[in-house]
Formats: sequence, C-alpha cells, structure tokens
Amino acid sequence: MLKYDDTNSSSSSNSENTELFKINLMKKKLQQIRMKT
Repeated sequence: MLKYDDTNSSSSSNSENTELFKINLMKKKLQQIRMKT
C-alpha cells in the first residue's frame, strides 16, 4: 500500500520532485566543495 501511494504521489507531482532532487544535488555539491577547501 505504501509503495502504491508513493508511486501515485510521485506521478502527480513529478515536476516538484524533480525540482527538489535538483536542489538536493546542488546542496550536496556545495557541501563537497566546502569540505575540500
């Protein structure tokens, strides 16, 4: 049931999830850069 709900919500708000994914990727990259310096 949980899996079905997850797929359902992801398909309905796919663009939002993509934006969140991009933001999270950017944050990770920024953190990596900060750690290197």
